[in-house]
Amino acid sequence: LGLWILEWPSALIYAEVFQILAEEVLGYKVEKHGHTGVIESALWALAGCSESTTIQNCQHRLANETLVSTSHLSFETWENYLGATIAGLQSSSRKPLSLGSVGYDGTGGAWLRDSWVQRAMNSEGFGLDSFRHYDARWHSPADFFDHVFDSTGSAAIVAEHKLTPCTDFDPMNNHLEMAKYVELFGDVGGVKNIS
Repeated sequence: LGLWILEWPSALIYAEVFQILAEEVLGYKVEKHGHTGVIESALWALAGCSESTTIQNCQHRLANETLVSTSHLSFETWENYLGATIAGLQSSSRKPLSLGSVGYDGTGGAWLRDSWVQRAMNSEGFGLDSFRHYDARWHSPADFFDHVFDSTGSAAIVAEHKLTPCTDFDPMNNHLEMAKYVELFGDVGGVKNIS
């Protein structure tokens, strides 16, 4: 069985558990592919397209080639991120089939580069992959991230990538929601008191 691996902790855990059960209980040989943070790549791979593609490229290949997929399963392919990819594969006989939930629903999450997680762990034993370390009363997680709005000229990065400050969006620009956030987490570092 080909298993397309998505690179974040919960997806890795499901992949490992599946591999153990498939190999040791059911007797299948499991081959891992992918190892990427691009969620759409799982659907492309299951349809038979390569990882480094676009939905348009995959649609063209599906229409003009006989594709054979080496990946048969993937975990943590969150539907709310996949609208265009799912729609683009609907007319294909090779469209991936959802086998259902793994037991919980998720609508969003944080993805961190492995290099950031490793740097924090190796330098200070700081676990960026656990929400427990984001309590600003005890830790300083900002030390391990780029500061795109600081005075070092990083504003060019923001302009180049058309990034928008979080304060332009709800709930970050909602005084009541941010007051609740400060009350719950005690993190005043990025919150302006406007009262």
